[in-house]
Amino acid sequence: MPSTQINGVNMFFELKGHGATLVFIHPPVLPSEIFRFQLKQLSKHYQILLFDIRGHGYSSPSPTEWNFSDIAKDLKQLLDQLNIRHVWICGYSAGASIAFEFTHLFPEKVKGLIQIGPVPAVNDLLLKGMVKIAMNAAAKNKIPLISYVGAMLNTNTLRLFFSLLKTAKMTNANDAACFYRSYYQFQCMAYLADIHQPVLLIYGKEDKVFGKYAESLTHLLPNYTLTFIEKAKHEVPGNFYHDLNHLIRNFIV
Repeated sequence: MPSTQINGVNMFFELKGHGATLVFIHPPVLPSEIFRFQLKQLSKHYQILLFDIRGHGYSSPSPTEWNFSDIAKDLKQLLDQLNIRHVWICGYSAGASIAFEFTHLFPEKVKGLIQIGPVPAVNDLLLKGMVKIAMNAAAKNKIPLISYVGAMLNTNTLRLFFSLLKTAKMTNANDAACFYRSYYQFQCMAYLADIHQPVLLIYGKEDKVFGKYAESLTHLLPNYTLTFIEKAKHEVPGNFYHDLNHLIRNFIV
């Protein structure tokens, strides 16, 4: 499995296909395996880069505490090592927050964003409570439980369920806690108006938790397209991959 040293971490990555580079950023405890159907289908049209964030999947645990700025810098170093100058970025859930942070720190690298279920900040009681529960569970090393629930919600095929569950259970508890804590504390409202790259906002039509943030993002981003996937909740990449991949292909031209 390909890996490289990034800021003291042995980082796992996959690079497949040719053309414009599209990077996928995963949420906590659900490593890059969550994008298996994107890698399989979209690598026929683009160069797809998947990577496991510190302490997730096949990447080694972080030697220090970290936040989303650190992960953005990890990705920048990975791109530099791979001699990739410009990218499109697709972030899923909390991974979308990292995509916003990367674009803020390194705007010259980013051609555009595809954001699945993004929020500008975790600022409603329901989502705050959900993230706190997950953060506390990670702190108590309940990774097998979080992995099982996450794999169940995010897959509708047995093959992806078992492969995702396997890599999710490899998550380091401290790094999972860092991820949830960073997500809980993250706010990007102050700089979203400075992101002039095209942004595709994707929500499930039935997503009652994250979907409520769509309107606020449309007031903050100067160059966006908003779309909802019919019958979908939050868990889009593994459950509605045909719809997602179709939207991506129409967006990246």
